[in-house]
Amino acid sequence: MNRKRLSRLAALMDDAQARIDENPRVRFNLNTWADFSPDCGTTACACGHAALHPWFQREGLYLMFSYDMDGEEKPIENVRHFDQIVQEAIERKKEADENGREFGYDIRLRMRGVDQSDSMKVAAIFFGIDYNQAAHLFHPFEYRPNRATPADVARRIRTMLTMTEKPE
Repeated sequence: MNRKRLSRLAALMDDAQARIDENPRVRFNLNTWADFSPDCGTTACACGHAALHPWFQREGLYLMFSYDMDGEEKPIENVRHFDQIVQEAIERKKEADENGREFGYDIRLRMRGVDQSDSMKVAAIFFGIDYNQAAHLFHPFEYRPNRATPADVARRIRTMLTMTEKPE
């Protein structure tokens, strides 16, 4: 278990909760690694927030954006870059709709040096926990539907850290 990374994530979730409490337009959503809507801007889950944060990026965690139709992948550098990529995607979708073509995109969690396409497995590897522990922390079905908050995730992380403390 990478206690340092998990502790940093819990602190990041505290910060995210404070931003949400101050501004209801700030969004948190465990149903997506990251997404964008013109109404509310960028929204992300716990790992999505981490992957857009410079400290976690230096540790090797990042988000990868790809278009379904051509497989073109782009690493997402930060929130501003993500917003630019999604604005481009919105324009491509309009063009596809006008021409009767299918359109879609995908956002996945990645870790530098790890060849893994399953984002939950990436989270498990990055945080040094098993897949079931990662799902318990990060999967939306592990929480009340559409009710998970950053504070909920931070609480679970801290509980996991406390329950797995090594005896002295």
